[in-house]
Amino acid sequence: MSSVAIIGGAAIFGDERQLGAAVAIAVVIGAVGYGLTPLLRMASNKAAVAIVIACGVLVAGCALLPIFEGLGLGEPIARAQLSKVGDSMPLPASASGAVRVLVHVPPPNEAARIHVQLQSGETTLSAQLDSNVTTVRLGRRGHGQRLVTNDSQFIDAVLPSSAAPLALKSVTGPLNGPVTIEIYREWVADWTLFALAGVLVLGLALVSAMSGAGTSPTGSIACALVFGLMAHSSVTPEHALRPELGALFVAVVLGVFGGAVLTLLIERVARNPATVAARS
Repeated sequence: MSSVAIIGGAAIFGDERQLGAAVAIAVVIGAVGYGLTPLLRMASNKAAVAIVIACGVLVAGCALLPIFEGLGLGEPIARAQLSKVGDSMPLPASASGAVRVLVHVPPPNEAARIHVQLQSGETTLSAQLDSNVTTVRLGRRGHGQRLVTNDSQFIDAVLPSSAAPLALKSVTGPLNGPVTIEIYREWVADWTLFALAGVLVLGLALVSAMSGAGTSPTGSIACALVFGLMAHSSVTPEHALRPELGALFVAVVLGVFGGAVLTLLIERVARNPATVAARS
């Protein structure tokens, strides 16, 4: 009920970014809570309970951190509007290293594809933005058309310490106004998040298989982690809900199924007579 209240409150009073954060928190906390409940019930002492809770906090952080990074929570390092090819923005010293560059263009009025290229010294960054007309259902029998826009995109980049100004190198496609550029610090490297997620899923699968907790802990935890990592690549401050729903669908199919299969495989190996004989 509290998750529903969070989502409803953000939908009424918040913007796309706040709604995206509320949905992400509800999905991740719900999946983690559901998955770890069997392990909490089986915990025999306070130390075991503390370990399960700590694991849940780690999973929630690993899943939510990349989504919050995509939502652009916090102030950007630099921000500018580039009106024409050749315009540039200075980069502060803090922009060196791993950063995420948000490219935003005014929403097109029709189906279109816009390709934006940025240049900083020898580094070239490319963003592919588009809008498409899709058919939607109106009432029981009617259908209509709606323009679905994808007017913002994050680009992961590594800028040198002596980065040159970031310039608008080229633009192809209809552009109704200036290109807005925002640069954010990358909090945690993607490979670190993927490695940590893999270790967590594998560890929980092993614990679930050996303790007889079933497939729900691993499946739910894998769902939360896949959701966070998938949303990280598509969520922006302007468009959060639709990418999150797509990431949730993939996470339910891939995460739950993959986590369950991994747990069952470990159970099968553990029950193999050869394995039992080796352990004894």
